[in-house]
Amino acid sequence: LRVAFLTTIVPEKEPVELAERTLRAAKAIVYDGQFDVWLLDEGDSDAVKEMCQRLGVRHFSRKGRGYLELNTGMFASKTKHGNHNRWLWEYAGHYDVVMFVDTDHVPLPIMAERLLGYFRDPDVAFVVAPQFYGNQGNRITRWAESAQYLFHSVIQRAGNRRRCAMLVGTNAAVRTSAIRAGYVASITEDMATSLTI
Repeated sequence: LRVAFLTTIVPEKEPVELAERTLRAAKAIVYDGQFDVWLLDEGDSDAVKEMCQRLGVRHFSRKGRGYLELNTGMFASKTKHGNHNRWLWEYAGHYDVVMFVDTDHVPLPIMAERLLGYFRDPDVAFVVAPQFYGNQGNRITRWAESAQYLFHSVIQRAGNRRRCAMLVGTNAAVRTSAIRAGYVASITEDMATSLTI
């Protein structure tokens, strides 16, 4: 499979160092095939471009390009779904699967190995990976991880069994043919897109 790994950044709101940590981890993902790492930059920042060049990561920004830079809808500016949809509109045809994580996540080197095998089944549209927290010293983080464990280990599996699994907006892989029309324009773009798929 031809695979693109995506993460996003809004330079005014997220530190470049945070994205760099995520991208370094993405570059360490083991995959024996085409695997391109992309950063979708909402700010078209020079510092972000320099970091991408230094890391050997592909940079994409829709800022200042005019066409499809809208305030609302599926290409809405300053939205995750708008950023991903613009990238999909231009590049989805080059890839079979898109993997993605949020900027503050650090993927493990086995992410591709664990997710991509499911796509041998042509009926699989997306695969979601569980989230694990690295800062276990914080009580709230431990509680949050417990809730994530319940969701991914019990609820998602039950949803999959009932043919209603939910696409989660991070730590996932999606077949580009299943998402060709883009993410639904919604604050909960992942859940809304799941229903569409």
